[in-house]
Amino acid sequence: MMNQRFMMVYCGLLMAISAFSTDMILPAMGLMRDAFATSMETVQMAVPTYMIGVGAGQLMFGPASDRFGRRMTVLAALLLYLAGTVMCLGASSSGWLLAGRLVQGLGGGAVQVIARAIVRDGSAGSELAQNMAMISAIFAIGPIIAPLVGYVVTASGHWQGAFIALLGLAVILTTLALMSRETLQMPVPDALSPAALIRRSVRVLRHPQSRRFVLFSALAMTALLSYLTNSQRMFVETLGTTPLAFVLLFGFSSTGIVAGQFANRQLIRRLGTVAASTIGASVLCGSSAMIALIDLAGYSTPWSLCLCMLAFNTSYLVVFANSISLVLDPHGDIAGFTASFSGFFSATVASLLAAVITWLADGAILLWAFCMLTVATLCLVMLLDWQRRTPPILR
Repeated sequence: MMNQRFMMVYCGLLMAISAFSTDMILPAMGLMRDAFATSMETVQMAVPTYMIGVGAGQLMFGPASDRFGRRMTVLAALLLYLAGTVMCLGASSSGWLLAGRLVQGLGGGAVQVIARAIVRDGSAGSELAQNMAMISAIFAIGPIIAPLVGYVVTASGHWQGAFIALLGLAVILTTLALMSRETLQMPVPDALSPAALIRRSVRVLRHPQSRRFVLFSALAMTALLSYLTNSQRMFVETLGTTPLAFVLLFGFSSTGIVAGQFANRQLIRRLGTVAASTIGASVLCGSSAMIALIDLAGYSTPWSLCLCMLAFNTSYLVVFANSISLVLDPHGDIAGFTASFSGFFSATVASLLAAVITWLADGAILLWAFCMLTVATLCLVMLLDWQRRTPPILR
């Protein structure tokens, strides 16, 4: 029987699988472009394609975890992730690589949604938000070290090294899953019936808080996903830094995630979840505006972008993690479904928006920053409007 601390660390590592899956391949993008004789835009789609799989995987596995339990479904999801990773390793074209990424995302998304459901099984209210912040801080290990690991394992010139490392990570997580305990107290027998799925979808969307923050979570994830998709190109091709310098700067800027999540827990205790998110959205607006102003003045450098993204990274996960908590909190009896519903919506919408932003920006920092400022401003407006409409006792 594992204790609560083990379960939080375990859930944080499960959440981190997608951070490793997206960030570790960033240093390999140039190698994959050359190996498959394709464009950088096509290779960049490996990130949103994975996230589309994440959305679909959450939709399929969340209700299944309500029916069959968290432990069994997370093991099945990890096996699916392993299969997708093997497909990527054996890819002979960019098309097969993207197909493997889609399958990999199905398993990775399922793992994420089950991790959130496990946290909801054991906590609610502000405790839920604080625990979500804790596992998000563990998740932050991924963006800090994954690009450097990716650089090391592809230093020989073989892009497959990144996927061999991801294969090893999946084996470790599978071992931890076998050591974990079941957290679902009462399985839901009709969790997979079409009528029940429709009924629960309506229930989530009819709840004012869940409805608003499902949409909000999609905007918050767009900020994250767009940076992951465009960062390598902006640092290396637009600003002319070296691949090694890119992974070091990316990792340094990602330390902001850890600081942001520790600050988030304190802000939730003192001010509440919505107020903490409002502060986070304000930081997103300020850092995005700063990136745009610096580039407009012609002073963009790798370090200026890194430092602005350090501030940006303190807050995007604050905004996203808190929005997920606010969606989940009213629906503890169907936590698996609610996590899957919100995860599917946010991952799918964010993937599509990130693809559009990548096409619009085309490697230009100013256009990308303007898109991020637009997304951050929408988040801030939604939060301020919620605070205005909602009585303080409910907030």
